[in-house]
Amino acid sequence: MKDVERDFCLSVLGTRSKLTMAEYKSYRNECEWVPFRGHFFTRKSVPGTAAFPASAVRTYVNYEGPHGKSCQKWLRGGDEFRIFRLGPFESDGNNDKWYQFGMEDLMPDLNGKEIGLRGYLQGAVDADGELLGYPPIQLHHIHFSDLQCNQVENFTTHFYSDESQMRLFRRPIGWPVWADTHTDKQCSEEMGGTDCLIRLWPKRFAEPMKLQRSGCFFGDYMDVRQPNSPQLTWWVESMMRITPRIEQYLGAFGLLHSKWVEFHGMKLAVSEYLTDLRNETVVWSSMNAPYTGRAVLALKHTHRLMTEDFFAVRGNPNILGLPEMQLLNHQNFQQRDVSPHLMQYKKAIFERIQNLQKKGLAELVCSHDSQVHSTERVNGWLIDRMLPLPCAGWKFHENETFTMITFQKAQQGFEFPKYALNNNVISMHSILYVYGVPEEMPEDPSDVMMGFEGISNENLLNTPLIRKFHNQTKGKTF
Repeated sequence: MKDVERDFCLSVLGTRSKLTMAEYKSYRNECEWVPFRGHFFTRKSVPGTAAFPASAVRTYVNYEGPHGKSCQKWLRGGDEFRIFRLGPFESDGNNDKWYQFGMEDLMPDLNGKEIGLRGYLQGAVDADGELLGYPPIQLHHIHFSDLQCNQVENFTTHFYSDESQMRLFRRPIGWPVWADTHTDKQCSEEMGGTDCLIRLWPKRFAEPMKLQRSGCFFGDYMDVRQPNSPQLTWWVESMMRITPRIEQYLGAFGLLHSKWVEFHGMKLAVSEYLTDLRNETVVWSSMNAPYTGRAVLALKHTHRLMTEDFFAVRGNPNILGLPEMQLLNHQNFQQRDVSPHLMQYKKAIFERIQNLQKKGLAELVCSHDSQVHSTERVNGWLIDRMLPLPCAGWKFHENETFTMITFQKAQQGFEFPKYALNNNVISMHSILYVYGVPEEMPEDPSDVMMGFEGISNENLLNTPLIRKFHNQTKGKTF
């Protein structure tokens, strides 16, 4: 199994990713592009309208001009590339100006078919198809999903309803998210640069996929140069490598902090929360594994400028003694300032984990500090780059509880955005993505792709939706 874990690590960076990208570009150069027949939208945010600093919740206006096109390219052996491009976008800097987009009705011919996703690419390209890195273009997020798009405004095939959110109260929680890319998924130049944005899983492996509404993707990009910079023209590009056969299933889930928010009448579970950059705080949440398997790849998604460290622990937060520490209110995510004693709290929690581990009651399966140095300085900015965490090889069981503990304080060397400094708050994520090989497949193979955007156990019941769910199920949960 160690060879498998090594293959997964090598597949996402360095020489392997460069070769994968070169192969993809050679096929893409042969594309016969056709106009996109599905629905898409493009919008631009109004600077200064964010609900809170760095939040995707902001005021948007329609952005005219972009159009969509697609290409289908067959490969030897039966796999195929499905490539979608949306643009052009024209930007002139300002990281408070977000470019939002979405495309749906991507692959209606695949609805209802059990197929696999062997790999993907999500990024921004110039007129020649060359990837634009960060900086200047920041990939805040882009997700390839299907039913998750019910939570996105401006789609037509996908639309929000309280009933669609009931999936968050059943096991496994959430919707399949087959591909997602964020700012910290680009490597340092030494480790592959923008070539790391492409994914091609090791031979035989693929994520199970069964579309119901033809598939979709959505996201937000920003041009982080100074406002009124020279005009930059770019396109959104999204590729999926589809295979008709899966020799070995690959699943994935996330360990994350999440809470409920209400926005434009929608009740959403989000992994975004505020923290005061002047404070030292500890945030913890627990989630349950959606299936039984073995971890083969671990990737982080966090805002490094406020992350001192995190622990991913096999074990219940109660046995870890976290609730009695009164570190945060899960209903509103208000965190208690423990400064200047953050390191003492970290030491005490670590020692508690070690003692419980000797008794077989808990296990530290991953920590942020176990990663080698992953930052890179670009144009004077210190930027967090992607590197797999050396945390693969551990086994997990269906419905087993894992606790994510994040230690937060402002990190030296990072440049905080002006809007964060003006408000003394910053938006945070702290997520560990766990890719695993399932021991047994559920009746619906897509169930091993749940939990990337779920809700923590502590926040599961903090929404009026739970009353509707109780009424529908006569009080039975899970």
